[in-house]
Amino acid sequence: MELMPGEQRELDSLRWHWGEVYRFSFDGEYWHADRRAGGGRMSAYSPERLRLMVRADYLRQADARRRLQLATGSGNEG
Repeated sequence: MELMPGEQRELDSLRWHWGEVYRFSFDGEYWHADRRAGGGRMSAYSPERLRLMVRADYLRQADARRRLQLATGSGNEG
């Protein structure tokens, strides 16, 4: 599917900022982000909404990793 220039810019921006953690796509109606590690898909009607969802998901995942490290004592080797 060929994207309009504005849609392509939005997709490029999402990939630039979050592409190491998420795979992004646009199907003509919905914007999608698939978490590369651990699965999980988010979908939104707009790239702005998806960006907010990705940011919240990323922070939740980072917080869960920190809690796991604290609980297991890993990551404290100095």
